[in-house]
Amino acid sequence: NLAWNLRLERSNTETNGLYDILNLAETGVFYRLRQWFLSAEYTHSTREQENTRSRNSNTTEDMFMLRASRSFVRFF
Repeated sequence: NLAWNLRLERSNTETNGLYDILNLAETGVFYRLRQWFLSAEYTHSTREQENTRSRNSNTTEDMFMLRASRSFVRFF
């Protein structure tokens, strides 16, 4: 009842001589306990961009999410 997800991605885009590089790492753990569904996810991304003035812009983003949900079923 335990599942693990891993995703790694790198993209490199060039437009009119300007580049945009994106690095993404994402992982998650999912667990089902009877009627409960528990999950934890973590995402880390970095982006490096060059603008028209030859200046680089670096952006880093981290996101952590915990989720607990429960399903209810009623029979008539």
